[in-house]
Amino acid sequence: MKRFLFAISLFAFVVGCGGNSNKANNESEDTQLKETSGPYKVGDLYFEGDVLGVVFETKSGGMHGKIVSVDEEKMQWCDDSVYEIATYATNEYDGAVNTAKLMDRYDADKYYAAYWCADYGYGWYMPAKKELEKIFLNKSKINSTLSKYGYSQLEHWCWSSTESVNDKFCAWGVGMYSGFTIDSNKSDFNYVRAVSAF
Repeated sequence: MKRFLFAISLFAFVVGCGGNSNKANNESEDTQLKETSGPYKVGDLYFEGDVLGVVFETKSGGMHGKIVSVDEEKMQWCDDSVYEIATYATNEYDGAVNTAKLMDRYDADKYYAAYWCADYGYGWYMPAKKELEKIFLNKSKINSTLSKYGYSQLEHWCWSSTESVNDKFCAWGVGMYSGFTIDSNKSDFNYVRAVSAF
């Protein structure tokens, strides 16, 4: 009889847990990201198709603009074996131009930061120095959205795709905690976020 009662109790416990689990699953389904649509404003979550980011720049009444990725990765700008090579990826305003220049190289896989951004998906690239500065200027709105959806906030030193004109060993970075820009040795480890236009 005790075994029978134990079996009944165990069954009730398992069913009870299963019921709670289903409720939790239903609640998590309710909080899943829902597809968005324009017009957008700075700080909005952008989720169309399989493209996910936070808006940091808008134009055409919010129907077009740029987004920054919701995740980040810490890495070198490039491998130690190539940091002394000038790539001439020096555009301060258009990271897509810089990223294309780096990805067109025979040793593109050694340019870790740009490679990670390009590998993020079609249309993604490593932001240029001025694009990172714009992201910093809108940091509070972007961070509010990142926090709301459980993603890491902008708070680290971030690489740009802009190589220093004066020092081929260095590339520009922007401190997301301060807004300071400085050219760092390309073999240093800093954070990277990808950018895409919509």
